[in-house]
Amino acid sequence: MPVYPGALATPQLPVVVVGSSRVPDDAILYSGLAPGLVGVWQLNVRVPMAVPPGSTTDVVVSMRSVPSNQPESGGVIRTVIAVK
Repeated sequence: MPVYPGALATPQLPVVVVGSSRVPDDAILYSGLAPGLVGVWQLNVRVPMAVPPGSTTDVVVSMRSVPSNQPESGGVIRTVIAVK
């Protein structure tokens, strides 16, 4: 499979929730293919100031009404980040 050499943004922005705060669309800096990596969807997002510091802050991304923590194939996936 060839690697796409540059950035290729998604046609629409996903819904991103960090902790209990929805990230505003203007804080989603990039959503699309990661340049030089096969099958990697890259998100560059500014974490809202309302998100309190913590070592396990949940992140959920929804694209076309499919949330990242409950994929169509079933099961539950938990994605977390550390916020300082």
